[in-house]
Amino acid sequence: ILCCRFFGDLNETMEACLLEMRNYILELGLDLNIYDGYYMLRFLRARKFDMDKTKLMFNNFLTWRKENDVDNILEVMLRLLLIQN
Repeated sequence: ILCCRFFGDLNETMEACLLEMRNYILELGLDLNIYDGYYMLRFLRARKFDMDKTKLMFNNFLTWRKENDVDNILEVMLRLLLIQN
């Protein structure tokens, strides 16, 4: 499922981190179609595959998305445009 040939050169430790991150995302109830292997690797690589730091960064990212209502930004912007007109 997580074939690494498409993700660059990963060693066994990195592959294990990728699998752990996948399981973490599932535990959070998030969609693996959105947070796929490539997405996860951006966070893992940014924190040099340190799982504690990666999870902290990912949680901060999710918090920021929620606080800024990123998932509904188009809807909010359209409402603002309609109100202005």
